[in-house]
Amino acid sequence: MKLDAVHPDFRKAAKYFPSMPLNSRLMRAVIRGLSRSLPAPKSIPEVTVSEARAAGIPLLVYTPTTPPNGAMLWIHGGGYVMGSYRMNGPDCLRYARKLKLLVVSVDYRLAPQTAFPGPLDDCAAGWQWMQDNADSLNIRRDRIIVAGQSAGGGLAAALVQKLCDTSPVKPLGQVLYYPMLDDRTVLRSDMQNLKHYVWNRHNNLLGWRAYLGQEPGGSSVPEYSVPARRSHFENLPPTWLGVGSIDLFFQEDLQYAEQLQAAGVPCNVEVVEGGPHAFDAMAPKSRLTRGFMLSQYQFIRQLLSST
Repeated sequence: MKLDAVHPDFRKAAKYFPSMPLNSRLMRAVIRGLSRSLPAPKSIPEVTVSEARAAGIPLLVYTPTTPPNGAMLWIHGGGYVMGSYRMNGPDCLRYARKLKLLVVSVDYRLAPQTAFPGPLDDCAAGWQWMQDNADSLNIRRDRIIVAGQSAGGGLAAALVQKLCDTSPVKPLGQVLYYPMLDDRTVLRSDMQNLKHYVWNRHNNLLGWRAYLGQEPGGSSVPEYSVPARRSHFENLPPTWLGVGSIDLFFQEDLQYAEQLQAAGVPCNVEVVEGGPHAFDAMAPKSRLTRGFMLSQYQFIRQLLSST
């Protein structure tokens, strides 16, 4: 993909933004180590940051110093094979500070060491911890939003599907940042020669292969492992989905949103023209990034005010 396709706000950063060479075991180990060594987010006057554990899985808890309006379970990205709950600390702090949400970030286990359903089970453990501790956390069990970024967005979508099918308490809504939703994207011939920024087709193949424990794009996958393969969408909660127009996940994300809308699920879609994968990290102060964040803040505020 030519640099000209990238919006000018992100072009300079995209030129130098590192790709993720997941074909190298050494580089995977280095990237994973770097994400694990990120400094722990620190409390600020409006938000207290603490640690907890859910069935042995580490959690970071961002608690507003005033009574929370609601809560969010946050799931980090990393292609299912890297990342940590310390990622997105500034985002979680903003959710807690601006929207008065109690935010819980879950440190799910990573593939290929832990393939499906392990990572999803860990996210479910984070949800259950919030349910079990709702009274002491000063939150309502039915006012929890599930949110995630990239592969974390895929896990968020899968978790919401499972909870809506099996849990007595449903998520209030879901917020999906350029989510990784469909393993069949690796089969698309029109993607083979496009060199997407940050997250490309080859990485996508390796990420899905590690997570599924089988070749992606096959005739069948386990239930809840690939959100886009769900057969019905009628019982899912209101959704906000955002993606850049030159992201590898652009088409699969729009198709998912269309399936939700066709099933009568309210779904707000925010497309950032010329936005590659992780564009918000490339240029957090860009006008487009600010608009992207404002769109989801408005969605969350409306969601909370309607209940």
